[in-house]
Amino acid sequence: MSAPSPSPSAAADTGVSPLMRVLGVVMLVVPIVGTLVNVALLAGLSDAWAQAYRESHVLAAGMLLSVVVLFGSHFHYRRTRMRIDIVSRIAANLWLFSSVWLFWLLIRPG
Repeated sequence: MSAPSPSPSAAADTGVSPLMRVLGVVMLVVPIVGTLVNVALLAGLSDAWAQAYRESHVLAAGMLLSVVVLFGSHFHYRRTRMRIDIVSRIAANLWLFSSVWLFWLLIRPG
């Protein structure tokens, strides 16, 4: 009798280096934290933070970083086939959309 073939996800995860695993987790945690900060600011949690966001380039840097995470998770998935990258892309999109919404609310006239 022959041994059953491993599932595609098990085969994909066996050859992934620890560094690539850590990178995948970082690309998941960073967008989640960014989204939570944006949601807190959108909910009106702190006017001082909103004022600091308006006067600095933190929001624009966050938007740029979310796009970098989107591209990075795409290439990370192509290399490792880790399912965490799919969730990372969703989180990065949420971060980008909440950043654009926050930018619109903070910068719009009136």
